Amino acid sequence: MQFYVKNKKRSMRNMNKTGIVIFIFVLFLNWTAFSQESKPVALIGVKWAVKAVKKGVLEKADIKCEILKNWLPPSEYHKYSVIYLAESFNDVSGIATEGWTSPDDMNAVSKYLEDGGIIILSGAVVYTLGGGRRDLKAIEKLIGFKVCWNLKTKTEGVKFINSELPGMLGISDRVYNWNGSNFFAKELGTAETLANFVDEKTGALAPYLLQNSLGKGKVFWLASSYFRTLQALGKLGEADADGNFILNRNGEDAEALTKLITYLVKSGNPQTEAVKREEWVCKPLGTQGELKYPEIRISSRTPEAAAVSNKTIAALPLVKNSVPCAVIVVPAKKSPELNAIANTVKRHIDEMGGTDIKILKYSPDWEFSEKGLNIFSGDFKGFNAIVVADNEILTKLKLAGKQLSPEAVFLKSIGNTIVVSGEGNGIKIAAYTFLEKLGCRYLWPGKLGKVIPRKNNIEAPFMDICMAPPLAVRGIRPGNVKGERPVSGLKRVGIDVERYTGLFLKELSDAPGADSWFTWQGMGKRKNFQWGHSFGDYWKRFGKSHPEWFALQPDGLRSQETSSDRSQLCMASMELAAQVAEDRLKTFAENPDAASVSICLNDGGATSFCMCRACRELDPVNAPPLELSFRSTIARFKMPYVSLSDRVLEFSNRVAERVSEKIKGKYLSVYAYSCYKTPPVKVKPHPALMFLYVGIGYTDDKVRSEQTMDFMKWSSFGNPVFWRPNSLGAWGHYSMPQNFARKIFEDFHLLSCNGLAGTDFDCMDNNWALKGFIYYILAKAHWNPESKTYDELLDDYCVSGFGPAHKEIKEYLNQLEAISNKAAQGAESICDVFDENRITALKALLDEAEKKAVGNNEFSERIKFLRTGLVCGEYNRKLYIAKNEKNVSEYKKQVQKFREFLKETSERYPMALNGGSIGYSNVFLHSPNP
Repeated sequence: MQFYVKNKKRSMRNMNKTGIVIFIFVLFLNWTAFSQESKPVALIGVKWAVKAVKKGVLEKADIKCEILKNWLPPSEYHKYSVIYLAESFNDVSGIATEGWTSPDDMNAVSKYLEDGGIIILSGAVVYTLGGGRRDLKAIEKLIGFKVCWNLKTKTEGVKFINSELPGMLGISDRVYNWNGSNFFAKELGTAETLANFVDEKTGALAPYLLQNSLGKGKVFWLASSYFRTLQALGKLGEADADGNFILNRNGEDAEALTKLITYLVKSGNPQTEAVKREEWVCKPLGTQGELKYPEIRISSRTPEAAAVSNKTIAALPLVKNSVPCAVIVVPAKKSPELNAIANTVKRHIDEMGGTDIKILKYSPDWEFSEKGLNIFSGDFKGFNAIVVADNEILTKLKLAGKQLSPEAVFLKSIGNTIVVSGEGNGIKIAAYTFLEKLGCRYLWPGKLGKVIPRKNNIEAPFMDICMAPPLAVRGIRPGNVKGERPVSGLKRVGIDVERYTGLFLKELSDAPGADSWFTWQGMGKRKNFQWGHSFGDYWKRFGKSHPEWFALQPDGLRSQETSSDRSQLCMASMELAAQVAEDRLKTFAENPDAASVSICLNDGGATSFCMCRACRELDPVNAPPLELSFRSTIARFKMPYVSLSDRVLEFSNRVAERVSEKIKGKYLSVYAYSCYKTPPVKVKPHPALMFLYVGIGYTDDKVRSEQTMDFMKWSSFGNPVFWRPNSLGAWGHYSMPQNFARKIFEDFHLLSCNGLAGTDFDCMDNNWALKGFIYYILAKAHWNPESKTYDELLDDYCVSGFGPAHKEIKEYLNQLEAISNKAAQGAESICDVFDENRITALKALLDEAEKKAVGNNEFSERIKFLRTGLVCGEYNRKLYIAKNEKNVSEYKKQVQKFREFLKETSERYPMALNGGSIGYSNVFLHSPNP
């Protein structure tokens, strides 16, 4: 290792005490590096901190390292040249609670250092090493100081004590903005300060870099972790036209820190391995595409109704003056599923009429004709009948039950009888459709959202439905309230996780054992299509044996270590395509009922798409332009490029060709997503591919229009295309009441007329007071046997759920629609559109609605439920104003009030505002200061 010292002789003559420390430090680094055996570096700590050091520092310097997920006992430190303990041990298993404080560990660490080992510590990691205490006297001998605290004072940055050291590192002698989650050491003992936090007025504030010598080794302590410092620096520069990352001032600071840490690590003479790096260039090389699309159908006709009520046929009485005049009939053979459905029908009719309708077992002796079912049983002779029928009963009633298609819904009025039946999930949908015909509705999950109208007389209108839901797969993901993200959100708000999740899960149904809102609305499937990001294990399986199967990164390497469960692939690899085909054939063999299996690419993660020459030759130069995001060793940057749709299709076609040679009639699922969302310009998809289009949102009208057309282009190939948008998470950073239900309803029917094969709506955040009407209308679009229009569904929602206040609630929803529409035009943020004048108008509507609902507790409670959404939006408006005005005191006050409001609402209306999703996504709750 060589060191450059400018004007060395003169510097030595004039060197003060601090300079002597630096000089000895440098001599030590030289001597140590050549005096001990080369071994790898051990990285131990919270995952993002150690991954940042590995990618940004060690790999760049070709230094071998290992990220350890388990606590490394000090007795095993000798296996490594350098021990790097980063930030905290949150992701480390088996941590010794006493840290280094046990006599055996103290001795082991001392021995490692005396023998020439190097230990690098960052930030608050010393707390754990000291046994979980801020008082570090127990390990003072090892680290050289007694106390560590948070540094809350704002600093100008970090400056080295001696001007010689920056020159040795190859950086300028200036102040560096190395402010992250800073800590400071005090009561220094044997530790020596190499760099300080400084302030323009007061000078040195606290140590930033300390070294403590013990025998041949040293302990270095950095006040902030590498990851946190890069995070605080923000944008570090931008790429030029050739893909070179040009550093700005912050980037220069980041690069200087990288050199400092590299310098410290190399003092331990770590094992290095020269790595062959490939050329990385961001320029498409594919020939021009000339793919022609057939004429796109833009028809948005409304599908014909499955049945139209025959008004000339009188309704069938079920209850008269709260006395039943009908019975529910179930099969004689025991059927838990049909009995449960019959009990659900009974529960609703009993609650509607304040009655007790009976359930009878079917008797083959009863006569059936065009007049209906003639019940002979004593007290029920001459009663009308609701027959919950299986195929056997349907056959006996001569209704050809065995001919029902999968998921078929069968509802038929015959004289004094209504037959409720279906195939598979269809019978449940039939029962809930029947109850809706009686006037029941399910506006949102829970008892408050269930509408069961009270009436002394209950009549069933004429019914004649025999059809399956149009889509084989109908999906609105219900969200996982216990997931990592919502749990972190609840904690950020200050809501008790266990209590809230208990309340939330209880509200998912309106009665114990009852089906969910989603089942009531007809969500479900009749074919087993599988999809989802599907290469999460590939780096673990093939990273060592076939690194060439993975995406070339800007550093010239193909490592996916920093994002091993979201690895990116080299889609030009024929061998990789063969391996994927082999894996999918095995999956089909293990899942013979699967209609499709997934070859959907991974998303997210810290690695980028492949830019090797072979992959770039798959990208037509005339593909739609876009920006791709990449990560250099220290920063993310964006580069102009073209859509990767043709590349993804070429790879997918190769897999499909191999699979379809051995299995016919099955599909491979592929996302049309991210930078491969636009339709191809060159490659036509293999017939065995099915697509899930992740697009069409409602925050930008221009994008919505473009993506709707793109969906129809994808469907024009004749491959099945599912709609799998994230649009229900619209404006998720701002928790505002909104209404784009009309748009989503219209788009659903437009896509249905243009090849829509199924749906999978993600990002439903369970904020029913903010978006509940959108969720409701979307569900109704999936199962709408009478082909009601949006306006008919809007009227029905308001009248059914809010009674005498229906006009005010309708206007409230219409005004929210106007706000959402204006925000989607793009000129203003939704926080600007949702101003004080609109808030006042919306409040007035709900005030008037509450007045009209006086005397009916259910209507009043539903209005109060909706009002929580308006109050939530008002808090966000106040926070938006305070942030823009940089009013710190007002901002902090409103954040606290917002949190308290969310906590109160979680207790009274768990479904109204999901503290987990809001806490995770809301931008104001993430920012302690404006």
